Amino acid sequence: MLSHLFRKLRPAKATETLETVRANGQVWHFRAGAAELLGGIPDIVDWERRGWASLVKKNLQRSIWRVALPGGAIYFKLCRTNTPRAWIRDILRPPKAQLEFENALALQSRGIGCTEPLAWGMSDGLWPGDSFIVTREQSNAEPLDLFLTRPLTSSRRRTMAVAFGHYLAKLRDAGVVHPDAHPGNFLLEWIDAPRFFLLDVHAVQTSPTAVDRNLVLLNRWFQMRSTRTDRLRFWRAYTSQNSKSLPKELETQTRESNLHFWQNRLSRYVGNNREYRKIRRPGVRGHAVKDLPDELLLKWIADPDAVFQVASILKDSRSSTVAIFEHGGKKYIAKRFRRSGLLTGIKNRLRCSPALRSWIFGQSLRDRGLPTARPLAVLQRYRRGLPREGYLLFEYIACAVELPDAVTQATGIERQRLAETLGRLLRDVHDRGVSHRDLKAPNILIADGEPVLVDLVGVRVGLKIADAERIRNLARLNASFVGSALVTRADRLRFLRSYSSWSMRPAGDWKTFWRAIAAETLAKIEKNRRSGRVLA
Repeated sequence: MLSHLFRKLRPAKATETLETVRANGQVWHFRAGAAELLGGIPDIVDWERRGWASLVKKNLQRSIWRVALPGGAIYFKLCRTNTPRAWIRDILRPPKAQLEFENALALQSRGIGCTEPLAWGMSDGLWPGDSFIVTREQSNAEPLDLFLTRPLTSSRRRTMAVAFGHYLAKLRDAGVVHPDAHPGNFLLEWIDAPRFFLLDVHAVQTSPTAVDRNLVLLNRWFQMRSTRTDRLRFWRAYTSQNSKSLPKELETQTRESNLHFWQNRLSRYVGNNREYRKIRRPGVRGHAVKDLPDELLLKWIADPDAVFQVASILKDSRSSTVAIFEHGGKKYIAKRFRRSGLLTGIKNRLRCSPALRSWIFGQSLRDRGLPTARPLAVLQRYRRGLPREGYLLFEYIACAVELPDAVTQATGIERQRLAETLGRLLRDVHDRGVSHRDLKAPNILIADGEPVLVDLVGVRVGLKIADAERIRNLARLNASFVGSALVTRADRLRFLRSYSSWSMRPAGDWKTFWRAIAAETLAKIEKNRRSGRVLA
């Protein structure tokens, strides 16, 4: 913000002469030839009426249109000043559109690829108002995150990793820092060779010193979605020139950054935003994902108990009921949490109810790239101000069986593979700041050979999971198979070696964990024996 304040007090030196035009309550600044391409003052309403403009993105802060003009396609971005924070911000700094326009010109002058700016404008007046920027379309380019969602051959993946490393090194050597450097803010054009272009450059900063801050934000994305081999290729290309960063330091900074990012997103799941919406009805409160069909949601809100009268019951215990039902040709899972007494209602008034905890933790696990059934909606009944029954709606996971059944049905080779897969998953669970304190075997489903975590009431999310917490989680799972003849000591060892590959330093500490898990398992068995509870 301070650098932007200095830009307000001392404007950036112009790199080229711009044509300024005032009309229709707006002030526009055009580069040479841009006014002819746009046909004068840009008018998005007229372009929409002609059928030239199509809305690409819209949120509270901005809207973006793609406009197919006779002289070529362009993008028109409207940056809104519609909140007190945005209004004050535009008093202290230049408008967003101006910042993006000037930064794009500065980047191009340094040889850094970015979208080509054509013009920028703002509301004509003394006080801050909306601002606008027009850029030329990169017709053969697409966002990097979209490109990476498609299957890639090994050769294209290798080429892309090396080219991206060289491009990031070029940004570093030019002193360019992008504060929101995620793959969606990079365009990739691949004709003969991959070329990259920066997007959303209004907050880009430049400094004479070399910087590696772009890497942490990018690594947050790639750390969970790409192989270590591809990331090593990128790193070698990036460090072929000067860099003071070390791989271990970068990995540590990335993990810490991701943990803080996930923790800060917890409040998003209970708000109104692009992904979620609040539910408020007499005696009922809740939340739902935006893409849940309205017909299903309204029917469920009207009577959340009705589904349990017609659906197939999968589980009916003292604390909850789980059922599967079908709507619109699609299957869903519904779960009802019972309130055991008045004291529980008072507790749930002071804390999140089990239904709300499951909703929050389910969304958080999915954000962390951990497999779980997607929560679609949550409802909580209230009576006299106290929470009563809670209800959850989940996506249905086809062909899923509980872990004990999967172990029984598996061959010896399949059990070995399952032990290794489960070890890697629980390593990721703990490394990503999640503790499942009810990690018994029935709370893990196996779908197409891959484990899926369910029943998240006992989940805890934090910034770091201590070794003692890891051991308790693993011992709870180990206790589920204490009497099983199918799960051998070799299978348990495969699981633990897979779990300890990257989580522990040094890796030889797996023996210490083996003994600690064994002791904790015996303690869990003895505790259940004294209480008379069946060990699931």
